[in-house]
Amino acid sequence: MRARLDRPGLLFAVIGLAGLALPLVQFKPNRIVLGEGLSLTAALPQGLLLTLALGAVLVAGCLRWPPALRLAAGAAALLTVLLALGAAATHLTPPDNTLARVAPSVGFWLMVLAFTLMLADALARMNPALWLRWLILAGVVAAIGAVLGSGALDGVSVMREYAARQDIFLREARAHLTLAFGSLALALLIGLPLGVALYQARRLRGRSCQC
Repeated sequence: MRARLDRPGLLFAVIGLAGLALPLVQFKPNRIVLGEGLSLTAALPQGLLLTLALGAVLVAGCLRWPPALRLAAGAAALLTVLLALGAAATHLTPPDNTLARVAPSVGFWLMVLAFTLMLADALARMNPALWLRWLILAGVVAAIGAVLGSGALDGVSVMREYAARQDIFLREARAHLTLAFGSLALALLIGLPLGVALYQARRLRGRSCQC
């Protein structure tokens, strides 16, 4: 039986392979000077092996897989990219250096996009039940929390800035959430009564349709 190409898989492969070819991280000795882009092979001693493994997943994704297998491969590859970012930051930053910064570059974001699309495509093909969707969502949130809580990304620039300015981050986050949920509450306070009134009053509903 001839293996058939998967068109979405081809698109994911193009995006992901471009990400592998482009810099994974941007290394800056400090905040002022221009950074140097480093690919996965240059940023980590085991970068070549990781590049070959991720490339193999992308190329194999061009063929039609069972959705569950595609979901597992995409999740594993996405986790590998995230951990590679943290490992590169730790490897490139000199010990006790508080000035150097390692930030994700365009290659990282392209690979995240490619494997996230692979996950979304697999979920769409599986068409899981509602409870399973909620279970998968909970698993994703738990996995993200586990990665952040493990300290694997502590060397990345945004996490170092957060550690240095945690009070400011938390204050601005509270202000942002207050504005967001406050505007949502105001919209519900005004919109829900109007919606109920329009639904219950035929005359009002007819006029709104004519407008």
